[in-house]
Amino acid sequence: MRPGVRVVVAGPDGAGKSSLAATAQADGRRTLIVHWRPGVLPHPRSLLNRATAGPVTDPHAREPHGPLISALRLGYFLTDFWAGELVRLGPAARRGCIVIVERGWWDMAVDPRRYRLSVPPRVILALGRLVPRPDLLLVLDAPADVLASRKQELPAEELDRQRRAWLDLTIPGVEKVVLDATKPLDQVVADAREAIVAHLERRAIARLGAGWANLPGRAAPRWWLPRGPR
Repeated sequence: MRPGVRVVVAGPDGAGKSSLAATAQADGRRTLIVHWRPGVLPHPRSLLNRATAGPVTDPHAREPHGPLISALRLGYFLTDFWAGELVRLGPAARRGCIVIVERGWWDMAVDPRRYRLSVPPRVILALGRLVPRPDLLLVLDAPADVLASRKQELPAEELDRQRRAWLDLTIPGVEKVVLDATKPLDQVVADAREAIVAHLERRAIARLGAGWANLPGRAAPRWWLPRGPR
């Protein structure tokens, strides 16, 4: 059992994923921020002695790779997710860190074009069952016109498609919370914290099982409250 928590922050471009992660990191808590994949393995372009890409300004500018290269890339990314679990994410969670992963594995299923993959989303989702699962999935949601006004990298139609795909997506065994990304950033951060704390409380109660809780403490309790419906 690990005391920390792993959270995937997802949603279309313009939803505020990076802003939420940056604010959480500046909060003074022990936080590890991971953008998309752990990055234990180098960028595939560096293996070919090519310059790695800079900031993404047009995620759909380049055509997807063919089926063979796409399959190799997907296997490479899967290896990185497992290696990252062993040397970065897992140890950080065991130290009690809040591990925040922007996008995560499932972003490739929602927007394979961004990663130049010509692989059906259902295949990526099936392989996602082999990826170490997060504890919580936070989906930032806003109308497509709001998303398009924040970032002009993709047309509103594509942003709306991605928005609906995130709302429909479920990760087996992972709690999902949808946050209203039209709110001010400080309110979105507060909602995210509330969702994380609520998840940790439910996890603690599930581990304790049925019984009684003493408040304010065992030494001089004033209330005895049941931890379960019975």
